[in-house]
Amino acid sequence: MKCDKCHGACCESLHLRLEGTAARMEWLAAFAARQLPGPGAMVELEVRCSQLTAKGRCGIYEERPTICRNYVAGGEACLDVVKRRRTAYEYQQIRDDEDPPEL
Repeated sequence: MKCDKCHGACCESLHLRLEGTAARMEWLAAFAARQLPGPGAMVELEVRCSQLTAKGRCGIYEERPTICRNYVAGGEACLDVVKRRRTAYEYQQIRDDEDPPEL
């Protein structure tokens, strides 16, 4: 994954897995303005990270949260987000030879 060409596609939204108490799940679903999906479902919120710079780079990379540290650049989740958020041309420019095959 050529992160320098991606410009932070993974930091333009937040994915939350709905699990835990029913009240928490209802709150998350309401916050996402969606019907309440079943437990374990993913909710995507269009929320750009406040630490993403104008050039699409992490402004707090050395101190980034655990959720960001655990995100695998070039992994399937990463490529899926890039494929949905960037044009087909941009997607091809971002991919690296070591990335998994096309999704």
